[in-house]
Amino acid sequence: MNLRILLLLLVINLLADASAQGLPPIGVWREHLPFNNALQVSVDGNIIQCATPYGFFRFDTGDGSFSRMTKITGLSEVRVRKMAREMSGKRLV
Repeated sequence: MNLRILLLLLVINLLADASAQGLPPIGVWREHLPFNNALQVSVDGNIIQCATPYGFFRFDTGDGSFSRMTKITGLSEVRVRKMAREMSGKRLV
């Protein structure tokens, strides 16, 4: 009897792990964009920024954080062609 209960608990545990895959809920956008074709790279202190045809990504070497800027996360255009720093040096355009 104890073996059946143990087997049942094991199966329930495996099913619970299989269903919790961290997928976003229905109706929430998820991006599947290639970020392996770098167009330009900009290094500003601890921040490394890279332009790709589908957006930008940023890596902070100080804290190890990584972020992407795409049309889903607020970029207004889809095809990126160039990136440059403003004359003041504060913003990347």
